Amino acid sequence: MKKFFVITALLLMTMFVYAQRVDVVEVNEIYGKETHPALATQVMFTDAKTVMKEFTSYIKNYKPESLSSKKGMLFADNVIIPEISENAIDVYANIKQKKGSDVVDLVVSFSIGGNLHITSTQAPTQYPAAYNMLKTFANDLTNKNHNAMLKTAEKALSKEEKKMASYEKKDAKLQKSIDSYKKDIAKLEKKMSKAESQKEDVNKKMDDQRVVVREKKDVYKKIENL
Repeated sequence: MKKFFVITALLLMTMFVYAQRVDVVEVNEIYGKETHPALATQVMFTDAKTVMKEFTSYIKNYKPESLSSKKGMLFADNVIIPEISENAIDVYANIKQKKGSDVVDLVVSFSIGGNLHITSTQAPTQYPAAYNMLKTFANDLTNKNHNAMLKTAEKALSKEEKKMASYEKKDAKLQKSIDSYKKDIAKLEKKMSKAESQKEDVNKKMDDQRVVVREKKDVYKKIENL
């Protein structure tokens, strides 16, 4: 049970640490054969497949003209994201994960026409909304994943607590039996002690009686020899 308490505590501590790390930074990212300015963030406690599924669903809400994905890359054509712009935007997303890690990199480029992309310098008006959009997505999905992990850990803890309660109940029952047996043993030991004392008395009487018998025999022999 102690192990599960530790796991739950570690999950909460890890969530606090990651909450400080989930952020959005500006990078240059390769999409196919082109390099675009992009915004990068991270989603925790998950895998690339899940992030691809969730981000695809998220972008679909904005009804792009077309949407395709291949080998960890997503492309959405002519997306209207009112929070960012009233004009259509092309969205490129690379979703990557290192082997053995539960952290997924989500790198998104918002193309607003020509060679312009949403960055703090190229599109300072649209940048805050794009920044907040990605940070909110990453935080929400991270929280969702963390809560699922915590729920699983708590479920496992509850299962172990029930086992412990069952074992404690059995232990109490066994202890009661042991206490009862101890009382019975104490009674039997008392009886044995009494029996030993009685045997000693009988042995003493037998010894005394043997003396009487020998004396009687000796008297009889003397009479025969007269």
